[in-house]
Amino acid sequence: MIRNQLQIILLVSSIVGAKCGAYISGERLQNPDNSITIGRGYSRSTGAIMGSCLNANIEKDNVPMDYDFQSIEVPYTMEDASTVLSKHFMNALGYNWVKKNIESKMVEVEAQKKVVPAKLMTYFQHVVTSMRAERYFSGIDEIETDLTDETAALLQKSEYTTFFQICGPMYIRSFRRAAEVTTVFTYETITEDPGDYGSLLINDITGVYSDSPDDTFYLSDGSQAKKTLTASMRAWGLVLGDEEAPMLKIRNMRSFNDVMDYAFRSMRTSNVGIPVGIEVVPWVSNPKFRWAAKLTTDFEGTICSPPGSSNCASVQFSKHILAHNMMTNAEYIARLEKIVNDKILQYYMMEQCSNIAWSFPPEEEKSLLVNHHSLIDGNIEEYDPNMRYTDPGQEELKMWEISSSDYKQISVHKFRNLLSAERLRLVREEVINYFMKYVDPCYTALTHNIGQYKSGMFMTKSYDEIAECSDHVCGMPSAVWDGAKCVRKETTMPIFYDENGLNKDSAYGNEMNVCDPESNASICVKQDIDVIAKTYCMPMISGVKPLMTSGDSSQADEQPVITIRNPNDTPTDERIKRIKKRGSN
Repeated sequence: MIRNQLQIILLVSSIVGAKCGAYISGERLQNPDNSITIGRGYSRSTGAIMGSCLNANIEKDNVPMDYDFQSIEVPYTMEDASTVLSKHFMNALGYNWVKKNIESKMVEVEAQKKVVPAKLMTYFQHVVTSMRAERYFSGIDEIETDLTDETAALLQKSEYTTFFQICGPMYIRSFRRAAEVTTVFTYETITEDPGDYGSLLINDITGVYSDSPDDTFYLSDGSQAKKTLTASMRAWGLVLGDEEAPMLKIRNMRSFNDVMDYAFRSMRTSNVGIPVGIEVVPWVSNPKFRWAAKLTTDFEGTICSPPGSSNCASVQFSKHILAHNMMTNAEYIARLEKIVNDKILQYYMMEQCSNIAWSFPPEEEKSLLVNHHSLIDGNIEEYDPNMRYTDPGQEELKMWEISSSDYKQISVHKFRNLLSAERLRLVREEVINYFMKYVDPCYTALTHNIGQYKSGMFMTKSYDEIAECSDHVCGMPSAVWDGAKCVRKETTMPIFYDENGLNKDSAYGNEMNVCDPESNASICVKQDIDVIAKTYCMPMISGVKPLMTSGDSSQADEQPVITIRNPNDTPTDERIKRIKKRGSN
């Protein structure tokens, strides 16, 4: 009863969705690696942008544009600054950049407070100005737009699985674009109170002082604010190929005005901006797709269970149910395709990473690799100088196992062992088994013929009603085939050593737990080779060698420490030294 009610709800939602589509927005669309164009396929369950399957005839109309310009003074406390930025810039393209820029300065001030006397403190104040233009949706004329010849041929042959692998379950009918120029003005004060300089600066930016010189900002005195004023600017979605385009570098008020005037002219240009929102619709809502996919009439035929047996019955399905099943199966295919592709890409990344690690000269095998997670997050990471290195040849079997310290720092030698040829072979087999034992049988079952209807199963049944596709665990990104069914890697039970002190499965497993013989499971170390690969790939030598446990003792007294800093941050130590020097003068 519940299952029937759920199917009715899904059917109604699919019919409604086919008419009105959906609107997607978010930071992922702003990734320059995405090539968002009208007519490309899209999957809502994975967010994947897929192939272009329409000869898009874009409507030529003058779409309206929203315009916004604002300048604000940012409070000097982190909590208040966060509130103001969220209120005014949460939807801005430059929100994360502005927030990171300002917070890094506030962190620097907090570091000063620990070592610098109050009377010698320097505080950073900020004024943020942003100009943004946003164009409304412009889309395709679906009456005048045809499927590409290749994809239309697939539908004529009832190759539905292949079509949705290429084109996705939905397509982009239109998208919304935005262009923006954001500037952060920063100046220093000797107190937390910014005074009135920020408001005077805003008046100058907005042109309140008409008698201000063109080549300077409004500066009322020789204050510290005047001497330390700097400006950082970033732009999104502008056309900068014009010879008249100015440099996005502010030297004075004249150059600032030149940039803003050019940006405004650029924002008025047709097709300017980057995608910030897309309208996606299921293929079953496209009239030409419905005709090519034979979704214009009800289905009448004979279904045998299992296929090919004599246990058959006459059935009839309305075209609405056919469309619902096709949408559901198409989205599931998109999900499986992403899982398989991600597994394959992960394997190739690990293989390339291993090749690079083995290309390092022998004298580097004791060196530590750079932890890329620290660089990506912009954190200060100090390598533990007391980590003991296992000399090659000593306890070689343990080199297959991931220790807790390996997630923070790892030597070239240990990394080579973890990404050995045997490990890569087993990872490759894991991908092959998942595809051959689950994905391929599921695709085959979906393409079974029903009577005279080729691939009729694709329209008459949802994937969860088909035995070969019904294992819901197999549709999870972490799924692996264990020989009889799919299991999630992270739920694998801890593996203990055998009587010989070694459990080969735990050493070779892709994600398991390894425990000492007498330990309990709570202190086991997860064997997640995927995390190790993402942490250190592609491998780079850090230039640091840990201490030795045996063999070479020439480094026994060394205490190497490496610090990785965000290259965009100003070293706090240097600024503190400068402040102390100023105080001594």
